[in-house]
Amino acid sequence: MNKNLKLIIFLLCLFITTVVTAQTLKISGIVKDDFDKVLKGVSITIIGTSKGVTTNTLGQYTIDVNPNDSLLFSFVGMQSQIIKPGNNTVINLQLFTVTELFDEVVVLAYGTQRRREITASVASVDSEQMQDVPMADMSQVIQGKLAGVRISSSSGMPGMANTILIRGAGSINAGNGPLVVIDGVPVSSKSDASMYNGQELNPLMDINPSDIASVDVLKDASAAALYGSRASNGVILITTKKGKKGESKLEYNTYYGWGEIPNKIDFVDARQYLTLQNEARTNYNKDMGLNEGDSGFNEPLGDPSNPLANTNWINEITRNYAISQNHQLVFTGGTDKTAVYLSANYVLQEGIVKKNSYDRYSLRFNMNYNAKKWLDVGLNSTFSKSENNRIMGDNNIYGA
Repeated sequence: MNKNLKLIIFLLCLFITTVVTAQTLKISGIVKDDFDKVLKGVSITIIGTSKGVTTNTLGQYTIDVNPNDSLLFSFVGMQSQIIKPGNNTVINLQLFTVTELFDEVVVLAYGTQRRREITASVASVDSEQMQDVPMADMSQVIQGKLAGVRISSSSGMPGMANTILIRGAGSINAGNGPLVVIDGVPVSSKSDASMYNGQELNPLMDINPSDIASVDVLKDASAAALYGSRASNGVILITTKKGKKGESKLEYNTYYGWGEIPNKIDFVDARQYLTLQNEARTNYNKDMGLNEGDSGFNEPLGDPSNPLANTNWINEITRNYAISQNHQLVFTGGTDKTAVYLSANYVLQEGIVKKNSYDRYSLRFNMNYNAKKWLDVGLNSTFSKSENNRIMGDNNIYGA
């Protein structure tokens, strides 16, 4: 009987369903950005489920989870984070900006706008596309990288202005150059060439390409609506780099190169020239039937074995190697409220013609300070000193 009772109890246990209810926790907290401002609309989801909530206008949230669940915090333009709550009931979090997404934002006259929200024709290039181009001229760095933008050079001398056309020339007599805006400040893309024998200097050479974060080009009529009649030929918007919060970083970058004439013209020397001239004069006298002493007789030009001079003027006025070098020192860093970008740059470009060179010293200091939750203070400053040793213009009647 005892054995039968045990068997019955065992069989009953097989059919008993036990329901175990896991312990749930109510998690709450506040989500802020890297400037310590609350974030509205942050998505908080339980990984592996469809359950989730979003933060309210005060950045607050509340969600029920199990101790073994993992929470995913995500927001557009911010780096997502995964948190395991454990037994914590309060989780306050700070999300940081993802710098790789900056190329999805276009700078306009009145602020920034996401590319998918723009109806105007805009072409952009970011710093990653420019960093491997060893050029001191910003316009040469972006050459060939922007659709509808044609950049050409009429002179090979260092520091000379390039011609920039957006969607072709729009006028025969008036200027066709676009408006250039650097960090919201309009600048000229060319200098007054009247005093330089037809040579136009290039103010864009004063900008260090390594300091540029992005270049946006407004190509259609919307540019004139934003910037007025000066933008009738388009607008080039240049945004310089800003500091990043976090660990301070010091970088030094340099490159060194040289240029040379690939194929020099092989001219005759003085001996060869005298020999050819004497042969020509002898043939002329023979054809004309002239003898020494006759009127019109051409005397030999000189003795080929003993020329008065033997100068190769191409070698005299050109360098064997034209040196180009660039040195840059960059400091970035900041605290929770301050971000700093500081760069110093030196550029030397020698022309292939002697005495022709371009030197530039530049310094840039950009700072952003979050004074209050509702107040950001920014400072963008730059200093540039350049020296352009020019030769006579090569695009006029006085040129060599």
